Amino acid sequence: MVIEYFYVFVLFQFLLIPVLIAWFIRHLQKKSRMSRHINVETGMLQKESGWGDAKINGVHLKNCVKVESYENGYLVRVLPIFFFGKLWLPKPEVIFGELIEKKFPFQSSRELVSNNDKVILLGKLAKNEL
Repeated sequence: MVIEYFYVFVLFQFLLIPVLIAWFIRHLQKKSRMSRHINVETGMLQKESGWGDAKINGVHLKNCVKVESYENGYLVRVLPIFFFGKLWLPKPEVIFGELIEKKFPFQSSRELVSNNDKVILLGKLAKNEL
């Protein structure tokens, strides 16, 4: 009887938990409309920000978002350890919001809007000049 419970515990720990984590990561990827690969002509890399906080289409990500400025647009990407997410924002379609300065404990923010995508950069990421 004890051995059967042990097998159930092992099954839960090594099979079900990774499946739940994979499902959750895929759910975040779909909700934020990010993909693993982008198939666009980016051009040369012009500028790159450090890692910071952002809300990407409603998904809040802490210290794992980077914005890269290319000749043809902006690439918003997430640390690979999380879910390999990439979001392409073409330059002609991007509308930059103004920097909204806030005092502690709140973070400064700046909006990037392109077609159906809305990225809110927070803290030091918002203060970077792209």
